[in-house]
Amino acid sequence: MGLTALSFPIPFSQLLQHGRWEWNSFSSTTRFKTELKTGISQHEASRRTLMEKSEDHKMKIQQLQEVFLSKQAKISQLRVTWNRKIEGLKEENKLLKMSLENIMQSKTEDEIVVQDIVNERKRILQETQLYKEQIAQFDKFVLENYNKILCAIETHNEDIQTSFESLTSSLLKEPGEV
Repeated sequence: MGLTALSFPIPFSQLLQHGRWEWNSFSSTTRFKTELKTGISQHEASRRTLMEKSEDHKMKIQQLQEVFLSKQAKISQLRVTWNRKIEGLKEENKLLKMSLENIMQSKTEDEIVVQDIVNERKRILQETQLYKEQIAQFDKFVLENYNKILCAIETHNEDIQTSFESLTSSLLKEPGEV
């Protein structure tokens, strides 16, 4: 297989840099072969270096992909944990709202009961005041009419005593006595 300028890895102009190139001369052919071998060696060295760099890059890419997959798995785990936490907080918030509603309803019911108790207390205090006033009026009546009451009691006591005495004497009399 023959080499052409199109298939040769080293540009033809570099091969001609030492002057005129002659195909027929022995020294030119030897020099050409030497330059060709040098060019091929350099090309092979460059190729090996590129292949090593390519392998290094592939390994780095593989490592980065593994790190990426690990990070993705961790992010996925964090998302699941975060979603669970959010759901837990939503549920807790819902329960707290229900508790607050129950407390507010209970508070309202308690306020109604308290208001009923306050109203009942006012009514009882009013009745107590009314009874106190009635007792005070009765006490005043008794004080004003004390002497009259004592006289009435004495009069009634005398009548009762007379009635008891006559009853007792009639019971103590023997039958036949008048």
